[in-house]
Amino acid sequence: MIDYKSIRLNIANERKKMGLSQRAMGEMIGLTRIAYRNLENGDTRIINPMLDKIAEITGVCTEKLLFGYVPDKQLSLDHAKIVARQKEIEANRIKEFEETIAMLNRELEHMKRDSDNMQEIIRTKDMIIKMNEKMVNKIFDDKDSKRKKK
Repeated sequence: MIDYKSIRLNIANERKKMGLSQRAMGEMIGLTRIAYRNLENGDTRIINPMLDKIAEITGVCTEKLLFGYVPDKQLSLDHAKIVARQKEIEANRIKEFEETIAMLNRELEHMKRDSDNMQEIIRTKDMIIKMNEKMVNKIFDDKDSKRKKK
């Protein structure tokens, strides 16, 4: 969880080290004194572009404003490698999912065609049954009519 109070204190300390007033710092980053004061007091959320601008003005890295210290460069490099590997894994998984989705869509199309064919077969079977029923009824009707004539 981000400790916004520490970030605000780090920003205020760096501003004070430079001997800048809240008004002067606010003007440098494009804010009024009151808007900048609200930022340091926590009444306004700090957004990344603003944090980058403050870091540039104070001459410290954003990590120092965020954490109060500059992280070990090797750890930063390791972190960058981990993030890059995670992105690579994510990209591979997305590709696999997209391929699976494409394959499933092809299978679904085949199943739809099979279903359509089966429905046609069922319609044909129903027609044959109706025709057979008519023929059987006609045969019985013919036999009944012959009996009645006798």
